[in-house]
Amino acid sequence: MPLLRPCHRLAAALVLLGATGAAFAGPAGTISSEGPVRCELDVSRRGGSVELTALAHAEKATRGEYAFHVSGRGTDIRQGGSFTIASGGTEQLGTVTLSGGGSGYDADLTLVVSGKTISCSGRVGGGF
Repeated sequence: MPLLRPCHRLAAALVLLGATGAAFAGPAGTISSEGPVRCELDVSRRGGSVELTALAHAEKATRGEYAFHVSGRGTDIRQGGSFTIASGGTEQLGTVTLSGGGSGYDADLTLVVSGKTISCSGRVGGGF
């Protein structure tokens, strides 16, 4: 299988999850625009739950801070801290596993690199 750009991987994951009853609702705003540093919210199904993974991609070696927030359905999860990415690399920043059913969850990832803020956000629908 050929390598997919992050936005194509996400689109493929959303199609797969949509076929199984779980998907981000609304606009696919889960990958930041192209640039030297990008954020991504990856969605995968794990049994009866959905796993959200916060990722950062960098063209050059990069250091920064991140904040990952998932809320909804009585949930308020916050993760954050510093990160380092090798040139041309991807770093997994945090992971949240959500139970299926009920209302949706909002996910937000913010990176701060050299004073610049990069953000990704999306909504995971209920009924997984």
